Amino acid sequence: MHIKHFVLSNDGHIHEFSSERAFKVANGLDTVPELADAHVRYVQVQFEEQGNDEPMQVVTAGALVDFDSEGRIVDIGAVAPGNMPITPFEQETCIQLALSEVDFEPSDVSNERH
Repeated sequence: MHIKHFVLSNDGHIHEFSSERAFKVANGLDTVPELADAHVRYVQVQFEEQGNDEPMQVVTAGALVDFDSEGRIVDIGAVAPGNMPITPFEQETCIQLALSEVDFEPSDVSNERH
């Protein structure tokens, strides 16, 4: 299982964090100075590469995250309608970014023209 972590900042940027850094930030062991005093949306994308006969499984989750003046997490809350929701476009963008490094094998379908 692969897990990718994305933060959607209010200035329109998408920040990707490694699982190690996301763990450290979430547990107060690291700061994110560039997100100091920010109220942002977090998207987690989990996916598992399957065999050729099975479709890839992709699951997303989201949260709202508040950072203090030093870039430490002070609050994590649920995303809800009217509460800075993650748009379908943003969610799909995070999925595409997460899957951009996956090495898809060519299918058995021939592209020959007759």
